[in-house]
Amino acid sequence: MRPFQSIAAIGLSAVFLSFSSPAATSVKVYICKSNAAYAWHQVRDCRGLNKCTHEIEKVTKEEAVALGYKKPCGYCY
Repeated sequence: MRPFQSIAAIGLSAVFLSFSSPAATSVKVYICKSNAAYAWHQVRDCRGLNKCTHEIEKVTKEEAVALGYKKPCGYCY
């Protein structure tokens, strides 16, 4: 393999690994830590979150689902 080809192969491998890693696909969302809350939010200043009187936390979408948040917010999604 020529030097240029090996550099290109390494570069492509790095790009592939960055897209295929779980951390690269984990979307961060916001949740209200209230017992009545049921949706996750895309943005911190969503009008649905403005009603939250409890702590607001930034978590991955997978964590939000595991915590019992059932669907995305109707305002910001």
